[in-house]
Amino acid sequence: MNRKLLLLDSGAVSVGAGMLQGPLTIHVHGSEATQDKTHSLHDATGPRRITGYSWFCAARDYRDKRSDSETTLNLIAAAGYQYIRMFRVLGYDRVDPYGPDIGDSGYFYLRGVSPVWGKDAVIAFAHACKARGLRIQCTAGHQWNHRRERMDWESLLWHAIDAEGLSETFFVIEGDNEYWQNANGHNSDEQIELYGELAALIDDAMDPAPFFACGSAENESPDLVRRSFSHSQVCEIHTSRDPDKAIKRVFSLWYNEGHIDMYGLPFVFGEPKPPLGPDAFMPGAEPGRLVGSYAMAQLTGGSLTYFTGESVRGRSLENNDMGPLNITRALGFREVPQLLAHLPQDVANSTHVPGGNIWWWMLPDGRFATVADELWGPGALNPPRIVKNCLKIGPNWSAVELSGRPTLNAGDGGALFVGEFA
Repeated sequence: MNRKLLLLDSGAVSVGAGMLQGPLTIHVHGSEATQDKTHSLHDATGPRRITGYSWFCAARDYRDKRSDSETTLNLIAAAGYQYIRMFRVLGYDRVDPYGPDIGDSGYFYLRGVSPVWGKDAVIAFAHACKARGLRIQCTAGHQWNHRRERMDWESLLWHAIDAEGLSETFFVIEGDNEYWQNANGHNSDEQIELYGELAALIDDAMDPAPFFACGSAENESPDLVRRSFSHSQVCEIHTSRDPDKAIKRVFSLWYNEGHIDMYGLPFVFGEPKPPLGPDAFMPGAEPGRLVGSYAMAQLTGGSLTYFTGESVRGRSLENNDMGPLNITRALGFREVPQLLAHLPQDVANSTHVPGGNIWWWMLPDGRFATVADELWGPGALNPPRIVKNCLKIGPNWSAVELSGRPTLNAGDGGALFVGEFA
């Protein structure tokens, strides 16, 4: 008989083995020959399965609504997240970063992060994150007047971050959010060259130096993906949100038609398919498909940033108010870290189980894991061995115990399965 596990209050899962410890490095496991080669992230305790949460306007909120923001940070940490993806500059017209604070208009009206006061706001927010053990993935979205203006501003920010003892708090710094459409030079050679200069600046200014990433490519085409991690140690990417691609595209970045781990660096999934909500572009209605794509990101060595519509401008589901507390009202906010906690911290050390119709992992603790989508058809879940029992994780933001082989029901969308072979 199937039994639903009540995750939020029952203690069925140990959530979050704690915050990251010490500087992050890159962990390499296995080989292409054994079909388990994986690049992932590693802290002082070993390989880590890392989950973050998006909060675009964090610097603005911490500047304008500090008390509410402190509460929000507590909720994010308590939910089991380990980092926050935020913007150091966001929106605004082309303004003098040393002049008056003008130009707050457009999509992020009253929600943007100005280059005039953004540096101090980012530093204050980073101190609050450090106090809670949270790390930061820091991106940018602003049209600069000219290259030198930007590089001078970046230099002041990152030298100040290091002087404040905050370098370790930043685990990834992006050049720009989706640079191909948002950066001044889009995908030009000049823009990519600027990121090389910025990466070198950050490496010189900060100790320990965080990982650098140019920002997400337009899609998962190999030439665009390679270009997007120029001058980078990790690849920040926003994968396709079409229902039939949400899980497959995440897997294909690692699998590459049998060329396992072809790119040779960890992926940082900064904006995966979001749940239903305001400001959510191409959201998903099936939690099972969403959780399946998030789990696939971690099974293949990547860090996963839970991204929601509320993360973008802070709109609540109930009304049009904007503010920091609204981002914690998003669907799945509490559940996602708990559901992903069914995977062990050292998931990157998993091996491949040959056979079956889809990819199966043998986890370091002796259990198996796989991910499937309802769109793949009823035969996709044929297992490589007889299954004793398993959990179906994701549909309805829950985990259901199955007494035999994995199955998907109509409307599940997809799921992560973790269990034992007979």
